[in-house]
Amino acid sequence: ELALPKLVRALEKSLDLATVPNLTYVDESGSIVRNAIGPKLTADELADFPVPDYSHLPAGQYAGLSMASSRGCGFDCSFCSTVYRKTYRAFEPSVFVDRLELVMEHVRRTKLGVIQVIDDEFALKWRRAMEIIHELARRDMALELIYDCRANELVKDGFVPTIAPVPQ
Repeated sequence: ELALPKLVRALEKSLDLATVPNLTYVDESGSIVRNAIGPKLTADELADFPVPDYSHLPAGQYAGLSMASSRGCGFDCSFCSTVYRKTYRAFEPSVFVDRLELVMEHVRRTKLGVIQVIDDEFALKWRRAMEIIHELARRDMALELIYDCRANELVKDGFVPTIAPVPQ
């Protein structure tokens, strides 16, 4: 989000590409250049970005919508493809539910009527995940979420009954 505008400005104004963070390119001599990685956005900075505009989403074309409640992961597993290891940054539960509320009207236009939480690790902070579910219930937001979590979260006290209650 920060590097792309810098790249556009550099290209528009013929500036040195070495000033653009996170960029890998081939210079005039044919050498591959990899610039320094820029700072990661904080959870507050991420929450300031607008929610996706799903208003022009064609009805019945997609299984569901996608939303992020965090970035990165707190682990550094050797088998994982997650790029941002050990950099977990999450929205406050109420902030994430505010964002869900903004896109709820568009869920009905999807095939399955679900929102996929596209976090690398939604339940890394399993109490936070439960707070999100409690906040959805408090606001009477009937919403089906799909998300990834680690198996060890499933044994946390009260997690499964809260996150996936059995219908009455």
